[in-house]
Amino acid sequence: GDAIYTAQFDEVVNKYTIIWKNHDGTVLSIDQVAYGDLPEFDGTPEKEMDGDYLYIFTGWDPEVVPVTGDATYTAQYLDLAALILADDNGMAEFVVGDIHDSVVGVFVYADDWDILIPMTLLEKMSPDSVVRISVGTPNIVDIPSNILPFIGDRKMVSLQMFVDDAGYSDFGDEEMIVSFHYVLENGVDPSTISVWYMNEVTLELEEAIAYYDVETSYITFVTDHFSYWVIGEKAPVF
Repeated sequence: GDAIYTAQFDEVVNKYTIIWKNHDGTVLSIDQVAYGDLPEFDGTPEKEMDGDYLYIFTGWDPEVVPVTGDATYTAQYLDLAALILADDNGMAEFVVGDIHDSVVGVFVYADDWDILIPMTLLEKMSPDSVVRISVGTPNIVDIPSNILPFIGDRKMVSLQMFVDDAGYSDFGDEEMIVSFHYVLENGVDPSTISVWYMNEVTLELEEAIAYYDVETSYITFVTDHFSYWVIGEKAPVF
């Protein structure tokens, strides 16, 4: 008798080769992606510090678009910060004009502290200016006697900045991010750790906003000036 047949078809979706490369041409991954799909890289590519600059991933070149054929994408990076290592005496020095103007700032560091100086502050200086950062322990004879009882066993540090050998302690509307390594004693509550700076007008200590990271044992604060700083436990409240 009569019969009706219906054709059956298998949909075939073409796939294309997508190659992901790092900044130096190294192949990070090769994927097969269907036509029309938006390719995605698994993870975030990285560019290692080269001793002079710290980098951050900003995207791909060319811009990632839905697949229409084979494509290659190359990771792009921003020079996030210039890296300046302090010497064993806590001193670091650099010339403003030697820093790439594309960076966010200058990252001055040592084994137990680091300071991020914003490029917006350095842009206010002459390219020929020599900037010197000094981090150390102040001489007790230089500390006002009225704050000595508070210091006790707390850690006290001196933060100093010089531009062409002239003191530069007030940064105006600019701010630096400062971190110090500070290991808690057994049983100490991390929320009780804070920082204070010496007001150079009143010669009194004033508490600053700070964050203590229990994983790294670093305490971080933001400041618009350099002075004497004290790190330790807050005084108990009764």
